[in-house]
Amino acid sequence: MIRSFGYTDFTLRAKNAAIPIIYYLYHRDIYVDFAARKRFEEDREVIKKWLHVVSLKRVFGAGGADGTLSQIRKAFTQDVVKNDKIKPEIVQFPSDDINKAIRADTSVGEDFIEELLFTQKDDLYAFSILALLYPHLDYRNNDFHKDHLHPISGFNAKEIAKMEFSEEVNARFLDPQWHNSIINLQMLDSNENMSKQDKNLADWINLTSETKDRALLLDRCLIPHEVSLAFTDFFVFAEKRRTLLKQKLMDVLK
Repeated sequence: MIRSFGYTDFTLRAKNAAIPIIYYLYHRDIYVDFAARKRFEEDREVIKKWLHVVSLKRVFGAGGADGTLSQIRKAFTQDVVKNDKIKPEIVQFPSDDINKAIRADTSVGEDFIEELLFTQKDDLYAFSILALLYPHLDYRNNDFHKDHLHPISGFNAKEIAKMEFSEEVNARFLDPQWHNSIINLQMLDSNENMSKQDKNLADWINLTSETKDRALLLDRCLIPHEVSLAFTDFFVFAEKRRTLLKQKLMDVLK
């Protein structure tokens, strides 16, 4: 189930975050078919959202994981010493009660979302953020790649100089905060990634649109409509996409 959320052994950095989920499923005796049954769909969504938030907020830090788990257990049972069974009134994963019990910040505000968007491609949390933005993909086969929308090969001093912008604009183009962050990344399966390779964004969209509806393609790739895809207009594209991704993450995490 956790793999279907976009996590692998590598991307789930804090393995202890899975323990409250296991505890809940075991004591409710629903672990056998929980990942597939339609009647548990809403419960799975609650768990997925909670896992994403605590992972990205790094609640289970290396030094305090045991203490955090002790706090969480109090959300499941009245007596953590004598009784290891969960409260009978718990019929859905108690994410709100868990967050109240945790002595850590689990709030998700605009500043936090903005910070996530500037996460770099090779950051350990980049895959998890993209999995949040592309929840429709089937991550169980672990065959997805982080792909630059505007190819990274274009962001070099020689190419930038050809556009004859000011030194200030050139410096922005060369700043990885923009071109190597979530703002310029998408999730593609391996076959799509191989076909895209280093094609510039406008050409790739035009080529792919020959066989797929353009509007649906833009929506699937989380690319704003009515925005220039030309490399020279990268910052107009980046600002509009940042707004789109920010709203998407707010909807998912709030």
